[in-house]
Amino acid sequence: MKKTETITVCGKRGQTLDDALISAGKRVYMPCGGLGICGGCRARVKGPLTMPGPREIACFCGEDAEPDGEGFRMRLLCRTAFAVDGEAEIKLPNEADVNAFELRFAAETASRILIPTPGDGQTLGVAVDIGTTTVEASLIDTSTGERVAFARRENPQARFGADVVSRISAAAESESAARSMTNLIRACVSGMIYELMVPKDAPVVIVGNTVMLSLFAGVDVTPIGTAPYAPNDLFGREIEVVLPRAVTGSERTIRAFLPRCVSGWFGSDAIASVLCAKRSGLAKDGGFLLADIGTNGECAAYSEGRLRAAAAPAGPALEGGGISCGVVYGKGAVEAVGIKAGELSLTVAGGGKPYGICGTGLIDAAACMSMMGVLGADGRIKTEDGTFALAENVRITQEDIRALSLAKGAVRAAIELTSEGVRDDAPLVLTGAFGSALSVGSCARIGLIPKNRAKHAVFVPEGALRGAELMLASEEARAEAERLAEDAEYIELSGSEAFEEAFLSSMGF
Repeated sequence: MKKTETITVCGKRGQTLDDALISAGKRVYMPCGGLGICGGCRARVKGPLTMPGPREIACFCGEDAEPDGEGFRMRLLCRTAFAVDGEAEIKLPNEADVNAFELRFAAETASRILIPTPGDGQTLGVAVDIGTTTVEASLIDTSTGERVAFARRENPQARFGADVVSRISAAAESESAARSMTNLIRACVSGMIYELMVPKDAPVVIVGNTVMLSLFAGVDVTPIGTAPYAPNDLFGREIEVVLPRAVTGSERTIRAFLPRCVSGWFGSDAIASVLCAKRSGLAKDGGFLLADIGTNGECAAYSEGRLRAAAAPAGPALEGGGISCGVVYGKGAVEAVGIKAGELSLTVAGGGKPYGICGTGLIDAAACMSMMGVLGADGRIKTEDGTFALAENVRITQEDIRALSLAKGAVRAAIELTSEGVRDDAPLVLTGAFGSALSVGSCARIGLIPKNRAKHAVFVPEGALRGAELMLASEEARAEAERLAEDAEYIELSGSEAFEEAFLSSMGF
């Protein structure tokens, strides 16, 4: 039995537990933005609380809904409200960071890898990739391009939803929510700059999808959410930003260069990844394809000096969001699934007993289920109850497969439409914090990537951050990225019959 910490919060009648916790200065991990559909904010609770409804119960795995010996029941923090004014107790596993309230469903909050200590004569700068799920930053010697230090954190905007659509909706509904998301991401970047010991006045390059950059810059994101999806700013310029005080540091004003985005749905992070792949020598003999597979999947084809680009509305399923037992990658998450001697073999991050499954594990699981005949070509789970157990408290449901089908269908369709005219033997570059950790075999097996291109797949980890580092160290690279974005042929998939056709034909397994 795991030892637990217990948090006590006070609330008013009708106030939800997540709101009570946030009001108390705690962080709550909610991939769906508090809609009660992902189960990411599960915790055992006790107090004068409202009864669970069908939607909430559907998010529980195994015996999680049963009360423990002390009367604590598993509930969703975003759906559970105080029935009367009072106090509620919330059980928290020891392995979570109680102060940050990451629960057991959150990713590791930060990691730092020091390479060499900065020496005399080095000119230092910082590159940042603001991802929807993860924020990464690196300190580099701009004279050599050598990385000096690295940091990674979960994007704290996750409380407003796991995907950009949820965050646009939150901003549209409330100016306060928009300001909060801006303050959260600035505070996150401030903390990373402090952690990396970035010198005062060091140059800064920040990449990200258009929504993330807009929120960082304090630009209204709501136009990106409605046709014609035209953002208020495509950037390609420096901005001055006041970053809040971090830890024992002080408030700091930085001038950050935000590279140009292509459209409201194809950002400078994808352009940075293309730049990285191009400068890695992958553009020889007919160009390459690139897929940044994640919540906001971006696909591109570079050939004969031309770039075709499209954004795949994948949603959070590929990263574990909205999945019944889905979790962000972290200790205890099933990160890989295989078959050995006819039996399932699970790889659990950090070892030990699994408590959920992240995106890479979900794709592997679907591929294994297909090979075992448990998952039909039509996406139907062939078991009596329509679920498939991976471990005691980790299962795959029919709804999970449906969510995966929709997500992978969108990415596959975007790859198909951007790859027209690109040779079959051209490299397929997989990148992103999530994309570069995938199993190519599993992706091809479930139809996420074309089978004829799978053998030419190449992983480029941290493509966006590496591209930002290139722009930080070289004016020439910065100008090249500007040209790539400005001259790109952007394919709008929304309302496209060709996309609809490709999407529907890509949903099967």
